[in-house]
Amino acid sequence: MKTRFPLIAATLIAMAVLTGCPNSEGPETEPVTPEITSVSIDEGAEVEITVSKITILWSVPVSIKDSTGITLNGNKVAAVVQNLNMTVTLGNLGYSSSYTLKLASGAVVNKNDGAPAAEFSLDFSTGEKEPENPELPDQLNFDGISDAPVNSNATAETRNLYSYLKSVFGSKTISGTMANVAYDDGMAEWVHDKTGKWSALTCYDFIFYTHRSDIYSSSYNSWVDYDALVNNAKEWWNSGGIVALMWHWHDPSRSVDNFYCSGGSDATSFDLTAALADTSSTDYHNITADIDTVSRYIGDLQKAGVPVIFRPLHEAEGSYRWGAWFWWGNGQGDASGEDDVRAASCRKLYRLMYDRMVNHNGLNNIIWVWTVSIDDYDYLWYDDAKKWYPGDDVVDIVGIDIYDDSGVGHGSHLDFFKKTAFVGDCDKMVTLAETAFIPSAEDMQGNGDVWLWYMPWYGDYTKSEEYNADYWGTSFSSDDIITRDELPSLK
Repeated sequence: MKTRFPLIAATLIAMAVLTGCPNSEGPETEPVTPEITSVSIDEGAEVEITVSKITILWSVPVSIKDSTGITLNGNKVAAVVQNLNMTVTLGNLGYSSSYTLKLASGAVVNKNDGAPAAEFSLDFSTGEKEPENPELPDQLNFDGISDAPVNSNATAETRNLYSYLKSVFGSKTISGTMANVAYDDGMAEWVHDKTGKWSALTCYDFIFYTHRSDIYSSSYNSWVDYDALVNNAKEWWNSGGIVALMWHWHDPSRSVDNFYCSGGSDATSFDLTAALADTSSTDYHNITADIDTVSRYIGDLQKAGVPVIFRPLHEAEGSYRWGAWFWWGNGQGDASGEDDVRAASCRKLYRLMYDRMVNHNGLNNIIWVWTVSIDDYDYLWYDDAKKWYPGDDVVDIVGIDIYDDSGVGHGSHLDFFKKTAFVGDCDKMVTLAETAFIPSAEDMQGNGDVWLWYMPWYGDYTKSEEYNADYWGTSFSSDDIITRDELPSLK
């Protein structure tokens, strides 16, 4: 037995030499680079500020080798890993902010073989803070209304008119009518024939005064009496009435003879934003030329001692649901938000008009009115309306146009009165610049929403039984409604 062991041992040694020794660690393998398979936030996404973490899923189990290489906007952030999952804590995010999460090359490695992950970058952002509408109080305080117009060089007649408006605001309402064909007194005459009284205010429209007859035919608007607006306004003032003006401004580019930017094949696509951005452009020149044209007529009234209430760029915002319907509310171009572009361009145009008329053309007979656009569908009405407001330094009165189809009829619209007042921080008088229905004097007095004046639109809104035909007499019979015979001398 003893003689056999050396032989077996020698045999085994020989076999080992011939076949080679086995490797106890197995065959060598290539390192596996960790790759990201999914991220809880998409590249370029806008997230809520409540998002506090980002989850990253890797292709292999990972570990963090260099925690300083995990940053948010350059600042180190905490991260933990468990097998394939990695959670990065973002901390508190802010509104309207942009963020970049970065994982530096080698900050994360394969847990098993140490292979480094490549650099990773993720951009995301947060949206604007959702604005909150102010709480509307039971009573509004208008103690901040100025004693004088915003134009410190206003004429004596303009100051007298402004002082009178302020004296009656909150206690009585001035009655108003709209011109029938832009510049005549047809509606005022109809109301007078109906009631035996004249409305205290009447409004004329410059709609035809920058018409583009040259692009159609020489006779396109040959029927327009260009002397009528000034002559009728003078006569109205000299008869003891208040003169108001507005302007359905036709496309300054002359491409179409329209002011609507939607609703038909002849709608204008005029880009207000682009026009205002280039003061050397033809469009910009046309804008200022049109302003100068209108200024000449207002200047004629100034020479005659007639102050005017002027309401340019009305209803600029259009409808919250449907957008702008006039080109002056349809600015385009690049910006962070489409509504901001539209609003900013309109504000710029209003202020250009104010500067051009007052400082360049020397018009000091204007009381300036801004018309808000607020409807029942605008749930963020305050922020939306404030974006469009041109500024306290160029606005004397804040107004709204209400064409009510919801059955309110001759109601006084308390909610809209308060909202309109808040746009001017209750430091401006508030008027019902256009309306379908004359508001009830009794309701206005009872509710406390005493509009400075009311003005139904012309045509059926003035003459139809569906609206106001038989209500003029009711309104004029109230001691709280001012007709032309009740106005003091404002000269």
